[in-house]
Amino acid sequence: MKSRYFRSLLIVFFLTFLSLGLSVNGFSQTRHKEATVTRAPWQEKYQRIELDGIKYTFMPDAVLYERENNRNGGYSESPTSYYKIYNGRKVSVQVQGHRIYQLVILP
Repeated sequence: MKSRYFRSLLIVFFLTFLSLGLSVNGFSQTRHKEATVTRAPWQEKYQRIELDGIKYTFMPDAVLYERENNRNGGYSESPTSYYKIYNGRKVSVQVQGHRIYQLVILP
């Protein structure tokens, strides 16, 4: 009897934990997307940016690159800073939810 109660309690706990994790986007996947800057980066408590009308937060260890096309059809990327990101620029970002981990300024 005790074992059955404990097993039921464990199942309820696990299902509750799983549903809470999914509802707060706890299991969101990192994805890449291309977007247009609709508001240049600004500083609040954290560095922020707006892409395609959606506000994102740069993570403290986020990396910024600027991509340049080579003559042979390839490209190279070099580190850059926030001041080179302005409205209308095309960017590629690695995001998880509304958090940015990598941003590449496209040519």
